[in-house]
Amino acid sequence: ATCQRCIRETGGLASLVQATNAALLGKRLMPEEGEEDEEEDVDDDEFGRIQRLRVEVSQEARWACFLALTDVALAFAGATSSTSSPSGDGGAAGEVNREVVANRDALVRNGVLDLLRRLPDPRVDVEAKLRLVRILEALEPTPLAATRLEQVDRGITVSLLSVLASMVVSPAVPLPLKSALSRVLCRTISRHSPLQLSLLVSLSPQIEPSEPGEEVPAMRQVVAILEKAASGRPEPEPLWFAFHLLLAMLFANTSVQRTLPSMRIAFPGGEEPAEFCLDLFLMAFSGCARRCLESSPDDEEPSGEFGSVVPDGPTSPAAALVAALKLLAYWLASCPPALASFAGSPVMVPRTMDLILIGSRCGDFFRAHLEGLAALVMGLCIKADEGQGAVAGQQPFMALLAKKVGIEEFQRKGERLFRSEVMSRPPRNLANFRWYNSRFRSFLREQQQAIQRRMVQLYVSDGIGGGSALAEDVADQYKQLIRVQDAKFREVQNENEQLRSEVETFMSRSLQASSEALLEKMEALRMENEALHKEVAQLEEEGSDRIVRLERELRQSRSYICELEQQRQSMAVGYEQVERSSEALRRELEELRSGQRAADRSQAPGGSELVLALAAEDAQRRVEELERERADMLELMGCIIGACPEAKRFVASLEVTSAGAAWASGSDDVLQAASHPEVVP
Repeated sequence: ATCQRCIRETGGLASLVQATNAALLGKRLMPEEGEEDEEEDVDDDEFGRIQRLRVEVSQEARWACFLALTDVALAFAGATSSTSSPSGDGGAAGEVNREVVANRDALVRNGVLDLLRRLPDPRVDVEAKLRLVRILEALEPTPLAATRLEQVDRGITVSLLSVLASMVVSPAVPLPLKSALSRVLCRTISRHSPLQLSLLVSLSPQIEPSEPGEEVPAMRQVVAILEKAASGRPEPEPLWFAFHLLLAMLFANTSVQRTLPSMRIAFPGGEEPAEFCLDLFLMAFSGCARRCLESSPDDEEPSGEFGSVVPDGPTSPAAALVAALKLLAYWLASCPPALASFAGSPVMVPRTMDLILIGSRCGDFFRAHLEGLAALVMGLCIKADEGQGAVAGQQPFMALLAKKVGIEEFQRKGERLFRSEVMSRPPRNLANFRWYNSRFRSFLREQQQAIQRRMVQLYVSDGIGGGSALAEDVADQYKQLIRVQDAKFREVQNENEQLRSEVETFMSRSLQASSEALLEKMEALRMENEALHKEVAQLEEEGSDRIVRLERELRQSRSYICELEQQRQSMAVGYEQVERSSEALRRELEELRSGQRAADRSQAPGGSELVLALAAEDAQRRVEELERERADMLELMGCIIGACPEAKRFVASLEVTSAGAAWASGSDDVLQAASHPEVVP
C-alpha cells in the first residue's frame, strides 16, 4: 500500500498511461536531436492536440511492453483481487479496498480511459483492444469512471460513452471484441444512473442535421437500427447489441423506465415510422416477429434436441427477436405504463401468442428460447396488479392461454427456457458471446414464481370466468405444480444428503491423507534429526581425538626440545672447555717458542734444538688434535641446528670465535671455519 501511494503521488501513473499509449501505437512523441523530420508522421492525441510521432520499436517488443504495462494497470486497479468482499471494520481488507479505489481514481484522472478512444483505430490489434476492455472492466465500479465516460473534451464532438456504444452496434467490429465491450459497457451503464440518463437524453432527435463525416451519437444510431427493423429490414447483430444497450439503460432506474415510453425520438410529420420510443420499439419487435414467423425450418439451423445446436453469435433474425423479448420482459415487469400499452395493443398480444406456438420455424435452439420468453411476456400480463392500473382484467389472458396453449404446456415452456444450457452455464470468458447472464436468470425465476402465484390466486378467487375447461386445466396445473414442487423438494433433499455424504467422505479422506502426510514428514524429520545427532557426536569425537593427539605431540615436542637443550648446554660446556684448552695450548706453544728463541740466542746450536723441535712438534700435534675435536663439535652442533631450528636461538648469545659464530648462525660455513682454524704462525 505504501509503494502504491508513493507511485500515485509522484506521477508514476501518468508515466504509465503515456508509456501504454506509446506501446499501443508503437510511436513516441517528438524525435531526438539530429533525426530528420521526413521520417515522422503527424497524428492527433486523445485531446485533439497535434503530436509528432515516429515508429521506433518492433512489433514483438511493442506487444511485450504493452502486455507488461497493462498488467501493471490492472494490478493497480485491483483486477486480480476480489473487490467485492466485505472490507471489515478497518482491517487489512478495508485498507486494501481503499487503496484500490484510490488507484482507480488516480488512473482515471491520469487519462487511462482515454486509451479507449484507440479502439476504433484499425492499426491496433484485436488482442490489444481486448486488454483495454479489461482495463475498463476493472475501473467501471468507480463513479469517476462514469463521469469521464460522459465527459466531452475540447475539440471532440461526442463523449467516450458514445464512441464505445457506437462500436457495440457497428457491424464492422469483430464479434469477440463487440461481445466483450458490450458486456462491460452494459454493466457500467446499469451501475451508474448518470450514464443511463445520458443515453436517454441522446435518444432525442437532433435539431440540426449532422454534417457529412461528423460522428453521430450512438443512441441515434440505435434509433436508426430500430427503424430498419420496424420497416421489415432487421439487421440481427446490430439489433441484438442495440436492445442490450436499451436494457442496460432501463435496469433498476425507475425514472428512465417511466420516461422512456413517452420519449420523443422524431419530430412530428417526418418520414420516421414512429415518434415515441415505445412505439418504435414495439414496431421493431413486431417486424422481427413477423420475419421469424414467416420463415421456414429450412432457413435456419437443422433440427435436433432443444438447445443442442448453439449458434456462435446473433446472426439470424431469431437472435434479434430473443433480445427484443428479453428487453420487453424486463420493461413490462418494471413499468406499468409500458405494460398497459402492450396489453392494449391489438397487434402485440396476437404476435406474442404466435411466438408461443412458433414451433421449429427458426430451429430447435431458438424454439425453446422464443417460446419461453414469449410465455414469460404473456405471464407478465397475467401477473399485473389491476389495482395499479396496469392491465384491466387478467382473466381473459389466462383463458386465452388455457385455450390456445394450455396451462401445463405454458408452464413447461418456461421451465424449458430456465433449464436450457445457455441460461444455466453462460461462458465466463470476456470475449465469448453469451445469450444470457446470471442476473437475467434470477429475474426469470423470480417472475415465473410470481406468475404461478398470481395464476393460482385467479383460479381460487370468486368470479373467475373461463368455463369448466379452464377450471379443469388450472386445477390440473395447480396439482401438477404441487407435484413438481414436491419432486423438486425431494430432489433437493436427496442432492443435499448426497452432497453432505460426499463432503464428509472428502473431509475424512482429506484429513486422513493430511495426517498420513504429516506422519511421514514427522518420521522423516525424526530420522534426519537422529542422523544429524550421530554426525555431531562423530564430529565431536573426532575433534576430541585430534585435540588429544595434538596435545600428545606437543608434549613430545616439548620433551624433545628439552633434551636438545640439555645436549646443547653440554656441547656448549664442552666447547668452552675445548676453547680454554686450545687457548692454554696456544699460550704454552707461544711460551715454548719464546723460550726456544731465547735459548737459541743464548746458547750455541747443539742437541737441545732437537729436543725443543720435538717438543714443538708434539705441541703442534696436540693443537691439531684439539682443532679437529673442535671441528667435530661444530659439525655436530650444525647437525643439531639443522634438525631443530628452534635450538638456534639458544646459541645466539654465546661468545665464540669466528668459526663458532658461523656455527651459531646455522650457515654452511661451519665446517669450513672448523677445517681452517686461526693459528698464530
